[in-house]
Amino acid sequence: MNIKRFMNRFILLIIILLFGITLNNYHRSLTSNNGYGYEYLYMVPTIFLSSLLIFDFKKTIKNPALLMILGILSLKYLITPVLMIYTDNFSGTMNFVETSFESRRSSVNMFIFNMSVTLIFLKVLLGNDRKVEQLKTRSYGLNSTVILISIFIGVISLVVFPNIMDNLTFLIFGRFKDMENRNSLVTILTYFSTYIQVFIFLLIIKHSIKKEKKVSTTLLILLGFTMNTAILWNTNRMTIIINAITSFMMIISIFPSYFKRLFIPLIMVTSVMVVSLTGYRYLGDINADIGEIFDVFNSKTIANHFQLYFSGPDGLAATIEMNNSYHNFDLESFITDTFTGVNFIREFSFISSNYEKTSVYLYNMTAAGGYNTGLIIPIEGQSFVYFGYIFSPLLLLVYLYLYRVSYNKFLRSKDLGIKYAFLYLTINLAFSPIYNHTIVVQNIFNRFIPLMIIVLINSKVRSITR
Repeated sequence: MNIKRFMNRFILLIIILLFGITLNNYHRSLTSNNGYGYEYLYMVPTIFLSSLLIFDFKKTIKNPALLMILGILSLKYLITPVLMIYTDNFSGTMNFVETSFESRRSSVNMFIFNMSVTLIFLKVLLGNDRKVEQLKTRSYGLNSTVILISIFIGVISLVVFPNIMDNLTFLIFGRFKDMENRNSLVTILTYFSTYIQVFIFLLIIKHSIKKEKKVSTTLLILLGFTMNTAILWNTNRMTIIINAITSFMMIISIFPSYFKRLFIPLIMVTSVMVVSLTGYRYLGDINADIGEIFDVFNSKTIANHFQLYFSGPDGLAATIEMNNSYHNFDLESFITDTFTGVNFIREFSFISSNYEKTSVYLYNMTAAGGYNTGLIIPIEGQSFVYFGYIFSPLLLLVYLYLYRVSYNKFLRSKDLGIKYAFLYLTINLAFSPIYNHTIVVQNIFNRFIPLMIIVLINSKVRSITR
């Protein structure tokens, strides 16, 4: 089948899907007893699918950066609203509170506005990106000196401060402990410990470059991927997914021929991790009742979780209600919102004393009925309370621009350490549509910057010793 015929059939399929989803969702939205205020929610997936037609299909399938973002946006703007409508479950606040008709109607309007602006911005930003010349495998290098020193510091840190390993787990999850406050020294040493798996993975990549075609090299790379993905230091499933995507893209960028032979094994390892951690997060100990297990996979529960984790419209409705209740979002609040999750900076009295003025805290007070449960305020919601309706897409557009810059840096980097660091940043920024401003800044400062400092020093040492 030639590409032109395939594209025509693909466009026809989208048109058929549009017609079917529009009619079906329109009927369900109007007849729902629970969807009061969400009568026009069906327009979100309809407009999203329609908007995909603005992208050149032939260029899109060859553009991993654009494909990744569109995939994440489809979780938010296509699958989440469709699940809400089909399960007749519109709550996105863990059922703590029920949002009002006015805020729901406003959230759908803002949802569509942000989606439209984002897709147009992506078309301009990534739609016509030129393909970067793929570097040859043997062009990449890595100095081992600083990397080995960092691994040594990380191992010694685990011996001297064993509490760093309190929540260390491999593949299958057990019992996690609450993390106590750590002093600055232990926090710094924790960086080295948690990067051990990254640096071993990079050393494996370096070792494999000259032995690419050997079977033992494939097994070694699979081992490196498993270590970097299956060793986890917290209960955050996004950490697994980000580590898995980063490791996989790193491998494929260096060894393009490995895609077919490693794709299924890598997906299997990642799936085991995500399912295991999902079971732990929702069921706790292994002694969970069978009814509780089935409840996790109940369609209404799944719809609720999609809203929670992919920033659905009900979370935006709760943000609108929060903004109506609290009008004191100022520069102090924004600075605190920005740095409240950043190690060291959050310890400043200015940040800690203003936490209860932040959108993160007040969103939980609104959406969780007065409980600070860790619900994630949508990124467009944060932008809305600080910059207003017209500029509600602003924060996301900034991170999408940085995503493109970081992705291009990743493509052009020859140093394996710097290449990995930029790729890690790229993947984190790719998830910004379902994160928020606070989480993105936290990931940049707590994970990317310390890693970049180490690999930059390592790269300088490599340049000096050449």
